[in-house]
Amino acid sequence: MSSLLIAYLAGVVTILSPCILPLLPIVLGGALSSHKYGPYALAAGLVIAFTSFGLLVATVGFAIGLTPKLLNQIAAVLMIGLGAVLLSSSRCAGTKLHPIVRGTHVTQQDRHRSH
Repeated sequence: MSSLLIAYLAGVVTILSPCILPLLPIVLGGALSSHKYGPYALAAGLVIAFTSFGLLVATVGFAIGLTPKLLNQIAAVLMIGLGAVLLSSSRCAGTKLHPIVRGTHVTQQDRHRSH
């Protein structure tokens, strides 16, 4: 029982990390503005999504012989790859990046193109 409590508290601490806290009012406000039970639906959706993904990775990973070390390496390669795509120029990524992502300022011409 105590290990379940520790796991729950670890999850709460993870969710309350500094990079998530500024987003909470926006996300919860959006959920609340859509319906009075919106925050509950948001919480339920997150629980279902994370639980099902965790179970899928655990069962399929175990079935095909993935070790935690290999899974960490795959995740690291994916993060590096996605970071490289975000940092690459718009020609390399194949899409037109927003001026903020490109690192340039937004001009009046950019504003007219986006509408």
